[in-house]
Amino acid sequence: MIAVRMEALLAWVAERVAKFPRDHRFTVGDRLLHACLDVTEHLVEASYRLPSP
Repeated sequence: MIAVRMEALLAWVAERVAKFPRDHRFTVGDRLLHACLDVTEHLVEASYRLPSP
């Protein structure tokens, strides 16, 4: 399922953002993490809206 793979990507991105230089971590890193969280949230919501086969 794509939502599960997105969660794995989110964990990977979070690890990488933690290694960003401080000034980039709190600007670019936060925006990147929030974007990944938004996509993950929308994917999970969509998976509950789909009719089961």
